[in-house]
Amino acid sequence: PAIQLGIASAPMVASRGCRASCSFCSIAPFSRLSTGPRRRARSVAAIAAEMATLWREQGVRCFVFHDDDFFAGPLEEDRQRFASLRAEMAAQGLPRVALVVKARPDDIHEATLLELKKAGLVRLFLGIETDAVAGQRALGRCLDPADNRRALALLHCHDIFVCSNLLLWEPDTTLADLRANLELMAAFPEQLFNLARTEPYEGAPLTRRLERQGRLLGDYLGRDYLVADPRAELAWRLFRVALGERCYPLHGVVNCAMGLACDAAMLRHFHPSELSEALATEVAELVRRQASSTRRWLASIVDYAAQCPLEPSPELLLHALDLGRAVRAEDAELLADMATLSAALERSVAPLATEVPLGVAARRR
Repeated sequence: PAIQLGIASAPMVASRGCRASCSFCSIAPFSRLSTGPRRRARSVAAIAAEMATLWREQGVRCFVFHDDDFFAGPLEEDRQRFASLRAEMAAQGLPRVALVVKARPDDIHEATLLELKKAGLVRLFLGIETDAVAGQRALGRCLDPADNRRALALLHCHDIFVCSNLLLWEPDTTLADLRANLELMAAFPEQLFNLARTEPYEGAPLTRRLERQGRLLGDYLGRDYLVADPRAELAWRLFRVALGERCYPLHGVVNCAMGLACDAAMLRHFHPSELSEALATEVAELVRRQASSTRRWLASIVDYAAQCPLEPSPELLLHALDLGRAVRAEDAELLADMATLSAALERSVAPLATEVPLGVAARRR
């Protein structure tokens, strides 16, 4: 298992498939290739038994669930399932553990969240995708911005670390859609968003629509498209030059910030103390600084794309390169500060490094 701040972590799967039918996603089309229901869940007894085995044999105490959606959808069904899972975990004698799950915004309700938090929920990946009404329709989300904001507010209220993607660009994105997402980022300045473009996955309804419209570029090795609104397409190209290295590489600023914030949440969960609270506060301030910076750069790109000439020109290229250089300089400072805080988190658990996980100790005996 991977080790995170001295805690052994392992992936698990509690269900396969998803009840939703988002137009950009290949999960539902893939599920239809086999017989049986679109979403298939394991019994809570089987899940808890696997968790207990991983703990006893390998000392695992952080369980990262890779379900497409950890939730079934209906509130009472989810609440009962999570309560039963918690009871089964207790029956297996599991110690304090951490859970990492994925969810849609309309999954998030206080009753189910409280059950999961009692079971050890520390981190949740929230599938927001977009806060633009037109974007929600284009991506087949069957949600609205109120769902996104309610879920984020509730998760933050219960001190659950949330990470999320914003698919800022889809084939019919406009500058108004980009500004709607900027408003969401401003409303939740402490929230870490990774910014991306909708990819045309094989078999997805969105990909088939682009093909019918003659807008699909490339082949199965790499699909692509042009955004219909030329100014939104220009904003994407500027973003890719200026912020691509911040958002996409595993060692980039956004992914490093997400890892650091997750470490801080894990530290508070397993080793609560004045020191862990102080370090978590420092991490939160750095995360807010990074999120504010990304929002500011994106807003400047949208404003520039709204008024600049669309024709290729040396001035346009120079503007993109200047943006990229300025962001890289800022990224160097952010990464240095993250490295300093990451080292402080590691030092905080160093005195515990000689402790042998209970499960491993039992196995050795």
